[in-house]
Amino acid sequence: MYPAVLIVDDEPDILRLNRYILESKQYSVLEAGNGQEAVNLFELNSDELELVVLDLTMPVMDGMDTFEHIKKIKPEIKVLLVTGYDDMWDLDSMVEQENIEILKKPYQIDDFMNVIGKIMN
Repeated sequence: MYPAVLIVDDEPDILRLNRYILESKQYSVLEAGNGQEAVNLFELNSDELELVVLDLTMPVMDGMDTFEHIKKIKPEIKVLLVTGYDDMWDLDSMVEQENIEILKKPYQIDDFMNVIGKIMN
């Protein structure tokens, strides 16, 4: 069975691109356009999901609140936090947590896949 990933971003182009990249590497992908949708999908699919790629700046529910909800459901879930606004969050303390990586926007496809590989191994 291939790893299942939940991609969460409010930018449809980023969702499509990341889905295409991950599916080309044999990942199974779910996607959400905001944090509340992500939490709902995660609750329904937490047993299968191994990774969440989570944008921090989104409407409805921001990435930090989404992250906290997801971690309560499955504390061991691996998370890649993606942001273009790193000064808004205390990212250093988050990196110290197990199974969390951060990727700053804009990023290259190779950088994205390298971080995914690091997290999944």
